[in-house]
Amino acid sequence: MNTADSNAVLLGKRNSLVAFTSEISVQERVNIQNVLLFAESFASGSSSPETHWHRWMHIYREMLGNRGVKLEQTILGDSVLLSSAEDLSEAKFRIKGVAETASLADLVHRSFDAMGVEGIVKAYFDRGFEIGGFKYFQIVPCEKTVSGMLSVLLCGLALSVDTRSAGQRRLVFHFKGGSYRFDLDLYAKHRESVTAYLRNKAIASIRHIRI
Repeated sequence: MNTADSNAVLLGKRNSLVAFTSEISVQERVNIQNVLLFAESFASGSSSPETHWHRWMHIYREMLGNRGVKLEQTILGDSVLLSSAEDLSEAKFRIKGVAETASLADLVHRSFDAMGVEGIVKAYFDRGFEIGGFKYFQIVPCEKTVSGMLSVLLCGLALSVDTRSAGQRRLVFHFKGGSYRFDLDLYAKHRESVTAYLRNKAIASIRHIRI
Protein backbone atom coordinates (compact mmCIF):
# COMPACT_ATOMS: atom_id res chain seq x y z
CA MET A 1 0.00 0.00 0.00
CA ASN A 2 1.39 3.43 -0.88
CA THR A 3 1.43 6.57 1.25
CA ALA A 4 -1.58 8.13 -0.46
CA ASP A 5 -3.83 5.16 0.35
CA SER A 6 -2.72 4.69 3.96
CA ASN A 7 -3.42 6.57 7.16
CA ALA A 8 -0.97 4.67 9.38
CA VAL A 9 2.43 3.00 9.39
CA LEU A 10 3.97 0.10 11.27
CA LEU A 11 7.54 0.84 12.29
CA GLY A 12 10.63 -1.20 13.16
CA LYS A 13 9.66 -4.65 14.37
CA ARG A 14 6.05 -3.61 13.77
CA ASN A 15 5.43 -3.16 17.47
CA SER A 16 4.77 0.55 16.85
CA LEU A 17 1.75 1.82 14.97
CA VAL A 18 1.67 5.50 14.02
CA ALA A 19 -1.68 6.82 12.75
CA PHE A 20 -2.47 10.18 11.18
CA THR A 21 -5.54 12.34 10.74
CA SER A 22 -6.19 13.52 7.18
CA GLU A 23 -4.94 17.10 7.79
CA ILE A 24 -1.32 15.94 8.20
CA SER A 25 0.66 16.26 4.96
CA VAL A 26 2.79 13.51 3.45
CA GLN A 27 6.00 15.36 4.35
CA GLU A 28 4.83 15.88 7.93
CA ARG A 29 4.07 12.15 8.15
CA VAL A 30 7.56 11.33 6.91
CA ASN A 31 9.12 13.67 9.47
CA ILE A 32 7.11 12.14 12.32
CA GLN A 33 7.73 8.51 11.37
CA ASN A 34 11.45 9.14 10.82
CA VAL A 35 12.01 10.69 14.22
CA LEU A 36 9.98 7.93 15.90
CA LEU A 37 11.92 5.24 14.04
CA PHE A 38 15.19 6.96 14.97
CA ALA A 39 14.25 7.01 18.66
CA GLU A 40 13.10 3.38 18.54
CA SER A 41 16.31 2.20 16.89
CA PHE A 42 18.55 4.24 19.19
CA ALA A 43 16.76 3.01 22.32
CA SER A 44 16.94 -0.61 21.14
CA GLY A 45 20.69 -0.22 20.71
CA SER A 46 20.97 0.69 24.38
CA SER A 47 18.36 -1.52 26.01
CA SER A 48 16.00 -4.37 25.18
CA PRO A 49 12.28 -3.51 25.20
CA GLU A 50 11.45 -7.18 25.77
CA THR A 51 13.44 -7.44 29.01
CA HIS A 52 13.91 -3.84 30.21
CA TRP A 53 10.85 -2.07 28.82
CA HIS A 54 10.75 0.72 31.42
CA ARG A 55 14.39 1.66 30.76
CA TRP A 56 13.84 1.34 27.00
CA MET A 57 10.86 3.71 27.20
CA HIS A 58 12.94 6.23 29.17
CA ILE A 59 15.66 6.30 26.49
CA TYR A 60 13.10 6.35 23.68
CA ARG A 61 11.25 9.36 25.08
CA GLU A 62 14.50 11.16 25.86
CA MET A 63 15.59 10.79 22.23
CA LEU A 64 12.24 12.09 21.01
CA GLY A 65 12.56 15.19 23.18
CA ASN A 66 16.08 15.87 21.93
CA ARG A 67 14.91 15.71 18.30
CA GLY A 68 11.86 17.94 18.47
CA VAL A 69 9.02 15.84 19.89
CA LYS A 70 8.43 17.85 23.05
CA LEU A 71 6.45 16.59 26.02
CA GLU A 72 3.41 18.72 26.83
CA GLN A 73 1.79 16.56 29.47
CA THR A 74 2.41 13.15 30.98
CA ILE A 75 -0.92 11.40 30.79
CA LEU A 76 -0.12 7.70 31.11
CA GLY A 77 1.74 6.02 33.92
CA ASP A 78 -0.47 3.35 35.35
CA SER A 79 -1.35 -0.32 35.10
CA VAL A 80 -4.48 -2.43 35.07
CA LEU A 81 -4.75 -5.99 36.36
CA LEU A 82 -6.57 -8.26 33.92
CA SER A 83 -8.30 -11.35 35.31
CA SER A 84 -10.24 -12.02 32.10
CA ALA A 85 -10.33 -10.82 28.52
CA GLU A 86 -13.34 -8.67 29.40
CA ASP A 87 -11.18 -6.58 31.74
CA LEU A 88 -9.35 -5.22 28.72
CA SER A 89 -12.26 -2.88 28.06
CA GLU A 90 -11.22 -0.82 31.10
CA ALA A 91 -7.70 -0.48 29.73
CA LYS A 92 -9.03 0.53 26.30
CA PHE A 93 -11.32 3.09 27.92
CA ARG A 94 -8.42 4.65 29.84
CA ILE A 95 -6.29 4.95 26.73
CA LYS A 96 -9.11 6.38 24.63
CA GLY A 97 -10.00 8.80 27.42
CA VAL A 98 -6.69 10.66 27.24
CA ALA A 99 -7.40 12.01 23.74
CA GLU A 100 -8.43 15.66 23.72
CA THR A 101 -10.58 15.54 20.56
CA ALA A 102 -13.14 13.13 19.16
CA SER A 103 -11.07 12.49 16.02
CA LEU A 104 -8.00 11.59 18.07
CA ALA A 105 -10.05 9.38 20.39
CA ASP A 106 -11.37 7.52 17.36
CA LEU A 107 -7.82 7.09 16.06
CA VAL A 108 -6.73 5.72 19.47
CA HIS A 109 -9.54 3.16 19.35
CA ARG A 110 -8.76 2.03 15.80
CA SER A 111 -5.01 1.91 16.48
CA PHE A 112 -5.54 -0.26 19.55
CA ASP A 113 -7.67 -2.69 17.57
CA ALA A 114 -5.24 -2.75 14.63
CA MET A 115 -2.36 -3.85 16.88
CA GLY A 116 -4.23 -7.04 17.80
CA VAL A 117 -3.81 -6.62 21.56
CA GLU A 118 -7.29 -7.96 22.25
CA GLY A 119 -6.51 -11.17 20.36
CA ILE A 120 -3.36 -11.79 22.40
CA VAL A 121 -5.19 -11.24 25.68
CA LYS A 122 -8.12 -13.44 24.64
CA ALA A 123 -5.78 -16.24 23.52
CA TYR A 124 -3.98 -16.13 26.88
CA PHE A 125 -7.17 -16.58 28.86
CA ASP A 126 -8.82 -19.02 26.40
CA ARG A 127 -5.89 -21.34 25.75
CA GLY A 128 -3.60 -20.66 28.69
CA PHE A 129 -0.33 -20.13 26.81
CA GLU A 130 2.47 -18.29 28.57
CA ILE A 131 3.24 -15.01 26.84
CA GLY A 132 6.68 -14.87 28.48
CA GLY A 133 8.26 -11.59 29.61
CA PHE A 134 6.86 -8.40 28.15
CA LYS A 135 4.77 -8.13 25.03
CA TYR A 136 5.17 -4.46 24.19
CA PHE A 137 3.26 -2.26 21.78
CA GLN A 138 3.08 1.40 20.91
CA ILE A 139 0.23 3.30 19.38
CA VAL A 140 0.99 6.86 18.31
CA PRO A 141 -2.06 8.73 16.99
CA CYS A 142 -1.17 12.12 15.47
CA GLU A 143 -3.34 15.07 14.48
CA LYS A 144 -2.94 18.65 13.34
CA THR A 145 -4.78 21.14 15.53
CA VAL A 146 -6.77 24.10 14.21
CA SER A 147 -3.75 26.29 15.01
CA GLY A 148 -1.56 24.11 12.78
CA MET A 149 0.33 22.39 15.60
CA LEU A 150 1.26 18.74 15.15
CA SER A 151 0.00 16.89 18.21
CA VAL A 152 1.46 13.44 18.96
CA LEU A 153 -0.14 11.14 21.51
CA LEU A 154 2.39 8.51 22.57
CA CYS A 155 0.88 5.43 24.24
CA GLY A 156 3.44 2.83 25.28
CA LEU A 157 1.73 -0.42 26.27
CA ALA A 158 3.06 -3.70 27.63
CA LEU A 159 1.60 -6.99 28.82
CA SER A 160 3.20 -9.26 31.40
CA VAL A 161 2.03 -12.30 33.33
CA ASP A 162 1.20 -11.61 36.97
CA THR A 163 3.55 -14.03 38.73
CA ARG A 164 1.93 -13.41 42.15
CA SER A 165 -1.54 -14.57 41.23
CA ALA A 166 -1.33 -17.85 43.21
CA GLY A 167 -2.38 -20.11 40.35
CA GLN A 168 -4.99 -17.80 38.85
CA ARG A 169 -4.24 -16.58 35.34
CA ARG A 170 -3.80 -12.82 35.33
CA LEU A 171 -2.06 -10.26 33.16
CA VAL A 172 -0.72 -6.83 34.04
CA PHE A 173 -1.37 -4.19 31.42
CA HIS A 174 1.18 -1.36 31.72
CA PHE A 175 0.85 2.20 30.39
CA LYS A 176 3.46 4.86 29.67
CA GLY A 177 3.33 7.95 27.54
CA GLY A 178 2.04 11.43 27.15
CA SER A 179 0.87 14.24 24.92
CA TYR A 180 3.62 15.73 22.75
CA ARG A 181 4.07 18.65 20.35
CA PHE A 182 6.17 18.13 17.25
CA ASP A 183 8.44 21.18 17.02
CA LEU A 184 9.28 21.32 13.31
CA ASP A 185 11.84 24.10 13.77
CA LEU A 186 13.77 22.07 16.33
CA TYR A 187 13.50 18.91 14.26
CA ALA A 188 14.80 20.77 11.19
CA LYS A 189 18.15 21.15 13.00
CA HIS A 190 18.40 17.37 13.33
CA ARG A 191 16.67 16.19 10.13
CA GLU A 192 19.86 15.44 8.22
CA SER A 193 21.47 13.53 11.08
CA VAL A 194 18.27 11.53 11.66
CA THR A 195 17.95 10.54 8.01
CA ALA A 196 21.69 9.73 7.83
CA TYR A 197 21.37 7.54 10.93
CA LEU A 198 18.45 5.64 9.44
CA ARG A 199 20.23 5.29 6.11
CA ASN A 200 23.43 3.98 7.71
CA LYS A 201 21.41 1.52 9.77
CA ALA A 202 19.71 0.34 6.57
CA ILE A 203 16.35 0.74 8.24
CA ALA A 204 13.55 0.37 5.74
CA SER A 205 10.98 -1.34 7.93
CA ILE A 206 8.08 1.03 7.36
CA ARG A 207 4.85 -0.65 6.29
CA HIS A 208 1.99 1.58 5.17
CA ILE A 209 -1.46 0.38 6.23
CA ARG A 210 -5.00 1.65 6.58
CA ILE A 211 -6.92 1.33 9.85
